[in-house]
Amino acid sequence: MFIKLSYKNASRSIKDYGIYFLTLVFGVCIFYMFNSIDAQKGIMALTQTENQAIKSLTSILDIISFFISIVLGFLIVYANGYLIKRRKKELGIYLTLGMEKRQISMILVFETIVLAIVALLVGLTIGILGSHIMSIFTAKMFEVNMASFKFIFSPNAALKSVIYFSVIFVVVTLFNTITVSKCRLIDLLYANKKNQELRLRNTSKSIFLFIISLICLASAYYLILTNGIINISTGFFLTLLLGILGTYLFFLSIASILTKTMMRTKKLYLKNLNMFVVRQISSMVNTNVISMTIVCITLLLAIGTLSSGVSMANFFSSDLTSKTPFDISFFYHDDFDIKEDKLSHDLEQYTDISKYTSSINIFSTYSDKNLSYEDIIIDKTIQLTGYFYRYPVDIISLSDYNKNAESQGHKTLSLSNDEFAVINTWDKLDNNFKLIENNNITIDINKKDLYLSKIIKTQMYSNDRVVLSPTLIVNDSLVKNMIKTQITLNANFNNKEDENNFLSQYRNSPHRYPYFSKDNIYTQAVEGKTISAFLAIYLGFVFLITCAAILSIQQLSQSSDNKYRYELLKNLGTDENMLNRTLFYQILIYFLMPLSLAIVHSIVGLTAVNAFIIEFSNVNIIRNIVISALFLIIIYGSYFVATYIGSKNVIRSKKMI
Repeated sequence: MFIKLSYKNASRSIKDYGIYFLTLVFGVCIFYMFNSIDAQKGIMALTQTENQAIKSLTSILDIISFFISIVLGFLIVYANGYLIKRRKKELGIYLTLGMEKRQISMILVFETIVLAIVALLVGLTIGILGSHIMSIFTAKMFEVNMASFKFIFSPNAALKSVIYFSVIFVVVTLFNTITVSKCRLIDLLYANKKNQELRLRNTSKSIFLFIISLICLASAYYLILTNGIINISTGFFLTLLLGILGTYLFFLSIASILTKTMMRTKKLYLKNLNMFVVRQISSMVNTNVISMTIVCITLLLAIGTLSSGVSMANFFSSDLTSKTPFDISFFYHDDFDIKEDKLSHDLEQYTDISKYTSSINIFSTYSDKNLSYEDIIIDKTIQLTGYFYRYPVDIISLSDYNKNAESQGHKTLSLSNDEFAVINTWDKLDNNFKLIENNNITIDINKKDLYLSKIIKTQMYSNDRVVLSPTLIVNDSLVKNMIKTQITLNANFNNKEDENNFLSQYRNSPHRYPYFSKDNIYTQAVEGKTISAFLAIYLGFVFLITCAAILSIQQLSQSSDNKYRYELLKNLGTDENMLNRTLFYQILIYFLMPLSLAIVHSIVGLTAVNAFIIEFSNVNIIRNIVISALFLIIIYGSYFVATYIGSKNVIRSKKMI
């Protein structure tokens, strides 16, 4: 009997369960899609390096999924609370008819099971279809072709989804059971009488708090734009504190100020049902200040992670070809008096490097103790770290550069006695060296004034750094008295098998030198790129769903609590269209309030992120912001539409609540 009653209740209340069901389906779908990455590699032609990257990504997603399940668990329990609140009258009637609380709990348990099964089936079905679309994105991330198209299903991801969400539903069931056991009949029968009160704060106090909030937010914006996004210092934490405090004070004060402003604009305030809309929104915002603050900040995180995460992914993988001109590069910088052939001698003695390689190139790097980067950065508009400014400038001889250029197939260089050239791969410094070159500014190198004759865009060794410090090229006679700071050995292997054999011998040799190989750099880039992109999208989606669901539930709860007010408006002669428009504007404004402030926060935050990215790379964040905006419109818009439809159903419902 309980099962039949539960099934009928779930079917009859499907409109009430709309938001709850939508949240469950979204949650299951996203959870499955991001945990099925491992299965998607079956339709892609991946190398061993890319397979390793997917393995690392899967491990990280396992950890993140646990965190995501906790967030979704709280969200589902929160949404379930709204449903219980809406059904208190119904539960009270069950008690009046003689049912025991234990039996009512059983009905709720069966209803939860019915919804859980349907949500899991629908969510997994959409998730399986979505994972095929996602595999296209995954292939793009790894820059590989799809081997063949075939149906992919991840039993592990499906099992994990079922287990995690089953735990969540068990928690929901316990929550419902405890709620029912603690309720008294009188509370259930008259739950609908406990309506939300219209609350307005003192205007003077609100204006004062609003000004404080603007000062806090302006200070936070200034700090993040001046200190940057990655400088984790006292200023960074102060930025967070001021941002959160400013957002809280903003929502604490804004409703009363807008209401008073509207009341003074009588023509607008008294038009149609604007007075009703303003007071409803004001009451909701004043009642939910903390949740509005949390939603706003979470929306900021969603927009920020979606926009900057993918940009950071491109940042990791940009210019990989130019970063790896050689298969492997070894470095030595412990003993500055050693000869260049020591490095090759050791490698030859213990690894037979010449046997495995088709070409070897060695060069030395020097420094002039009287010449730091501060002396060659004349463009005062460039803002770089103090550490970089004080660092000695890297200098190489002309003959070393020409040997390196020949091994890469580049043109050689010639310099007169009063000239030098610069190797600069840092785009931000291009204008600086053009200023030096175009204005014939001399640089004192080893007590000799030299003119810049050429700016070269090339890299002399393989390295995983985003940018390398500029290196000056001077005639060989000038480096004789300079300090040797580094010896670099570059090599290209005959083939992959020789590379593996060499590395195997090298790992067992007694002499170890730091090195970068092309394979390692590509592996790190692919891992960094894919992990950044997937985490950004995964977290961004969950944050968006969480925010939209909270706002939706609050609005539905408000519509339910204030149903009698809408009934009163009908009785006073308000037609259906005007009532619907009123409800539409009310929900729209309530959804837009935290989103608008979050967008302002995001503009400032993304400006700081973009400043960091373009300092080292040409990655443009604008395209990713547009893509993020589309995701936001789809998810946020879906919840807005579902909320509007749900609220209309609540108001039109003949059911006594």
